[in-house]
Amino acid sequence: MTKLKEKIASESEDRVAEAIGGVKTPDNKPFDVLHEKHGIEIKTVIEAKNPKITMHKESLARKVKEARALKIKTHTVVCDRRGGQTTWYYKRGLGSFRLSQMRKLSGLEELKTLLK
Repeated sequence: MTKLKEKIASESEDRVAEAIGGVKTPDNKPFDVLHEKHGIEIKTVIEAKNPKITMHKESLARKVKEARALKIKTHTVVCDRRGGQTTWYYKRGLGSFRLSQMRKLSGLEELKTLLK
């Protein structure tokens, strides 16, 4: 991942944390954002040809273990930045998903209501 892509992904995490009143976690933590009893994984799609995200088996296992230990619900949020526009997607739980399997959000305000 290039420095620019890392910066864009970090900005996506910042936007989600701010929108829901959550806390962005440091790198190498199982979740990108924590909010009350919710662990949120954020994926940013910048150049992918296929409309899908992948969560590697080892990462998934680590996230599930952490969620159980903290007794939190898990969520996946995708920031699709392809084509010069930003579109947000949501799915409860963790895993590899096609964007068509996820809920397209009208904005991050909608995410806040989904976490209630």
